[in-house]
Order: sequence, then structure tokens, then C-alpha cells
Amino acid sequence: MLANRPLVLSIAAVLGACLPAGAQDAVNEPSAERWSVHFQATSIGQHHGSFPSLYVGENSLPPYPESRVSLTATVFLTYRVNSWTELTVDPEIAGGKGFGQVTGIAGFTNGEIPRVGTATPTLYPARAYLKNTWALCPETEMVEGGANQRAGKRPACRFTLITGRFAVTDYFDNNAYSHDPRRQFMNWALMSNGAWDYPSDVRGYSVGSVQE
Repeated sequence: MLANRPLVLSIAAVLGACLPAGAQDAVNEPSAERWSVHFQATSIGQHHGSFPSLYVGENSLPPYPESRVSLTATVFLTYRVNSWTELTVDPEIAGGKGFGQVTGIAGFTNGEIPRVGTATPTLYPARAYLKNTWALCPETEMVEGGANQRAGKRPACRFTLITGRFAVTDYFDNNAYSHDPRRQFMNWALMSNGAWDYPSDVRGYSVGSVQE
């Protein structure tokens, strides 16, 4: 085996020289992620004291002291089915309570609470969709791994079709500084455009299709 090593190295060098540059890059490139698994959890505690109120109705903020806590936790799972198709499923748990009955404040102080149906933490599917990507040019770009995103290369020019259950705010009104109450501003009016009422169910998700 030792005597054959120079021959093996020579063959490898010749093949490397004969391969096109793109093919050499493909040989040297580490394999793209097959799975992407991430986890996130957010707990928000809030308190307000007593205050004078000339009127108290069914949908008013209670004038007596309240302490409330919310909890949301999400597992972000993405699987590469083939070179152009990905499957994403995000199980999520939400629980807790907001001030009053989440009424009485126009810009509610905890943007996570509108997703919460009951005080007891409840498991439900947040997202479940297929993502198909078709290349429109040979150039590629590197993508870092993240929640619902596999690390690797993707076409620089592409057509993407996303179909299933997702949040409209995943793709629209995506401001880098004020978008997500789990890591930025918690106020409902600051986590996205306060005047924009987007379609969703009570937990903030929709069933539909997005083309990019």
C-alpha cells in the first residue's frame, strides 16, 4: 500500500487539474445541511399597579393591580426532501395571561399574548409548509443556517414557491429593527406596522401560498 501511495496522489492531481473549476469547487464543498433544527423560548412577565378610572366597562383595563406572565416556545424543523424541495414543521407551545382580557390598551404591551388561547401551555402546529426553489441562473450564494433555514448554497436568481401554513409577517413588513416581540419591541403597535391588519388566525398564522 505504501508503494502505491505516490501513484494514487499523482492520479488525484491529474484528475483535479482536468476538472473544471466549478467541478473542483463541488468536490471541495462540504455537503449542505440535510436537517435544520433550532429552538426558541420566550417568557414575558409584566405588572401594573392601581390607577384612578372614571369608567370601567367589560373591555376596560382593570384599575386594580395585575401581574401576568406569558410563555411561548417553538421548535424550528426543516428537512431537505431533494435538491429543490424543503419541508418545514414548527411545533409551538403557548400559555399565560395578559392584562385584563387582552383588552383596554390600543397598543397592547405584550405582543406574544394575542397568540395565547388559554393560561395552560398548549401545543399546536405553528408552521407546516413546503418550499420549492427553481434556479433561474447558474450563480449561487451562501446562506447561513438559522430558524427554518438550512446552511448551504442556493441559486442567486431563483423562483420560490411556499405553500402551507405560515405567518404572513414571515415574508412581509419584515423590518430588521422592529418586527418580533420575542427579541425586540414587545408592544403590539411596535412589533410591526401598527396600522397594518394582516390576515391570520387567533395565533397569528395563515394557510396560503407565497411566491418570491
